[in-house]
Amino acid sequence: MLALGVGALTTTFGIADAALLRQPPFAEPDRLAILYITRTSGADAPHRERWSYPRLTLLSQLATSFGSLANYSLATLTLTGDGDAETIDGEIAAPAYFTLLKVRPVRGRTFLPNEDDAAGTHPIAVLGYDLWLRRFHGDSTVVGRKIVVQGAPLTIVGVLPRGFRGLSDRAQLWIPTTMAPALTYADYLKTNQNFISVVGRLAPGTPLARAQAELSALGTRINEAIPSAPADNGLPESLSATAVPLNEARVDTTMERSIFVLLAAVALLHVLACANVTNLLLGRAAARRREAAVRTALGSGRGRLLRLYLAEGVVLAMSGGVLGVVIAAWASSVIVVPADLWGARGFYGNLARFDAPGFSMRVALFGAGLTLVTTVLVAWAAAATMIRTDILEGLRAGARGIAPGSGTLRRPTLRGAIVALEAALAVVLLVAGSLMIASFGRMRRTSLGVNPERVLTFLVRPSEIRVPPAQAPQFITRMLEAITRVPGVVSASVDGG
Repeated sequence: MLALGVGALTTTFGIADAALLRQPPFAEPDRLAILYITRTSGADAPHRERWSYPRLTLLSQLATSFGSLANYSLATLTLTGDGDAETIDGEIAAPAYFTLLKVRPVRGRTFLPNEDDAAGTHPIAVLGYDLWLRRFHGDSTVVGRKIVVQGAPLTIVGVLPRGFRGLSDRAQLWIPTTMAPALTYADYLKTNQNFISVVGRLAPGTPLARAQAELSALGTRINEAIPSAPADNGLPESLSATAVPLNEARVDTTMERSIFVLLAAVALLHVLACANVTNLLLGRAAARRREAAVRTALGSGRGRLLRLYLAEGVVLAMSGGVLGVVIAAWASSVIVVPADLWGARGFYGNLARFDAPGFSMRVALFGAGLTLVTTVLVAWAAAATMIRTDILEGLRAGARGIAPGSGTLRRPTLRGAIVALEAALAVVLLVAGSLMIASFGRMRRTSLGVNPERVLTFLVRPSEIRVPPAQAPQFITRMLEAITRVPGVVSASVDGG
């Protein structure tokens, strides 16, 4: 019971640590912040938005609280040449992106500062380590080779280290911002749509509060210079800007509540296991009261008895705790948290969760501390009960065969209190679990307003090079006609998203 309790709670803490506490895998992550435009409409809470490239350019000129700023955005790219075509996730990033995150390439270089000065003038790319191994077989001469991305030839200038996938934690390829109009969106550098993420590293000696105060003033100035389209609700609104620490920006509030509910439920389960084992030890202690009385009558001091009976409980509890930590280490290696379990991560999903659970040193220390606390709680009660035994009462009880320690309603005992606690915790967990299962069942039975039977969906992201915006309606028409000709298809439609 103790092994299962400690193992479950330690494993759950590992999930909570990865989702809420563990810092993202970058150098000095506490100095990194994600910058947002904040829009306040009426009495609603401020709504965070990303940036447009013209606003970002103005922000870079005005902000002084950050040592460096860099933009990035996630893009789905089609890679051809040197093998079969494949669709990969990439990031469109500024040259400062890599120096800001303090990432050094293992081959070649990253983007140079002057490679962000004019649109379409630097057709280059940086490979992720996994893509380099998978598609180019780790070729040491890959720098300088040509690849075709979205139909455009690019020159490979570097390879990034193993495990680095950018702030999106999904990227396998990086292209400079100035190539975005030729590869993704023709108006990437001109439009005032807010879809570009901005990350900043605080200047040395600059606290986050000062940077936030500066951004609050700059956000209003930037919006006056490059105004946003007003919201559709017609309410008066104000725009500003703010900086959110990277580890805070990656945590969704809904996910945070869900994690704490899960952690609390498993903690109650562990308390129930501790109460159960403590009650069993108390029962064992009650059966040995005559033994304790005899030992005391023969001259054993209470301190010696305490050490003896405490050692027995400690061995039992420590064994269960150690086994529980082993179970947690195994469970952490096999548990895979689905990518969409806690809901979407921000607008466009450009900031990753970095919440893959694992058995780290912090989780191991939590398991060790939990084992220590469990040992004290479980072993002390039974040992203390044994040394408080009255010699004469213990000898008489043993001689008469009376069950010592039995209580009544007027004289409740510790064992009775623990049984009541167990019953209360079991009821709480049972009711909460039943309500959650019932809620999930109702959610599954809720009508979607449409009939989902035999309906298939998929996503199409054509390149603007192959399908310019002016030709998009004709492309969609041809695509739907081709789909409806597939045997078994009754009808087909398209929806923008």
